[in-house]
Amino acid sequence: MREIHGSVLQTCAKGMEMKIFKALAAALLLACCNAHAVYTTYIYESGGNVVASGAGTLDTTSLGALGALSVTPLVIPVSAILRVGTPGASIQAFGPLNGPASFGPGGLTNADGGSGDMVGLFGALALFVPQAYVAGDPLSSSASWSAATLATLGLTPGDYTWTWGSGPSSDSYTLRVGVAPPGVIVASIPTLSEWAAVVMSALLAIGGICALRRRRP
Repeated sequence: MREIHGSVLQTCAKGMEMKIFKALAAALLLACCNAHAVYTTYIYESGGNVVASGAGTLDTTSLGALGALSVTPLVIPVSAILRVGTPGASIQAFGPLNGPASFGPGGLTNADGGSGDMVGLFGALALFVPQAYVAGDPLSSSASWSAATLATLGLTPGDYTWTWGSGPSSDSYTLRVGVAPPGVIVASIPTLSEWAAVVMSALLAIGGICALRRRRP
């Protein structure tokens, strides 16, 4: 009886393991089928400048080709136009998209520098990617605006997302204004009160040294 009972338990255990395995496999397959490319650009203040940093992949297979041209990095918040990457890079435009028509009241401001792949938006009309870009390939880009703030560029902090396509070819581009990429330490410029504290500490230290010297015989 013990041997029969043990055999039954082993059979039940194997059956349960098989069900769990099938459930995990189905969940993994579903996740793979629903997975799609994602690209995110962060625009944030750092060390008295405004920095844009983007990375990810893009699926353009469901978009129509709108033409190619050479462009420079810039931002026009009022029209939801953003280009981040190496100046003079050749890009291919695809569209249309679904998303916000602006991400702030600011006008045209050219970036003072940029590097990497040229990626950007022309509102909901077009998505910019490097010329001859292969859908799904990794992208990364950056640009900077010297001696600027989010306010002077007319950028409104928040998250903005543009989407396109459906099913396996659906995709999105997300812009995060006022947020630094994960793991990035933002450099800050000391405020007047912070400078005052530094100067006061220095004066106190100098005063202490002078007092010690006077006490010596």
